Amino acid sequence: MINSMTGYSSINETINGYEVKIELRSINSRFLDIHIKSGQLNFLQEKKIRDLIKKYLKRGRIDLKFSIKRESEEEIPINKSVVENYIKSLNKISQEKKIKPIEKISELLALPGIFKYEEDENQIKEIFEESLKLLEDSILNLMEMRKEEGKNLSFFIMEKIKFIEEKLSFIEEKSSEIFNTQFQKVRERLEKIISTKNMDEKIILEISAIAADRFDISEEIDRLKSHLYQFKIGLKNEENEPIGKKLDFLIQEMNREINTILSKTDLKEIKRLGIEIKAELEKIREQVQNIE
Repeated sequence: MINSMTGYSSINETINGYEVKIELRSINSRFLDIHIKSGQLNFLQEKKIRDLIKKYLKRGRIDLKFSIKRESEEEIPINKSVVENYIKSLNKISQEKKIKPIEKISELLALPGIFKYEEDENQIKEIFEESLKLLEDSILNLMEMRKEEGKNLSFFIMEKIKFIEEKLSFIEEKSSEIFNTQFQKVRERLEKIISTKNMDEKIILEISAIAADRFDISEEIDRLKSHLYQFKIGLKNEENEPIGKKLDFLIQEMNREINTILSKTDLKEIKRLGIEIKAELEKIREQVQNIE
């Protein structure tokens, strides 16, 4: 079964007096592109998070918001020296650059280092390790949503594939008519240009057949049918591997074949059917961009 690259998951839990907030979003991307917004993580902690995400997800842009905060404080510890330095520096910059200074206390409190906590480093490390379990749960929830979205995509695409197969069947029925029409046109032109009294009828037929063969679309139809078959196998994705790039490639190849068919025929009915197939392929292509 295919998976979508679109999903969302969030978890908010309390561990030993600390509130852990995790929010995961994923959208389509050509590769696995992980963005972490925290400000609390060191290099090794961020690496652990990235490795955990990579364990489960293979493609998509992943946006993670991760925070660990104390639930409450009886007295808010403010680092007064840091506040004074901020005010002094910001006032100086606002005068030099002639820009608006900070006017609201909330703007000042958003700056790093304002609050002074005496954190227990060992406790914080333990809470971080516990939070990794929450992150894993969040990733699994995200994957479940991507799986459900994948089912919807698969159903939508299969309906389009059935439509294309029906139209292609009509084109295949008409394909012999294309050859006969072009054969007759070439023969009529030859008879106008060359005096048939001095040319064997067999030679005229051979030349006409060779020329008309340029308009034969049987090979393009066979290749298009083969691509459709491979595409349907890809949608089943029994190995549960990222399949989006392969499906995108098959769409390009199907477009190539239908364009060749359209260039080889003058029959209005086949041109109409070919244009309808191209329109459905474009709808499928748009959805394939979101398949992992």
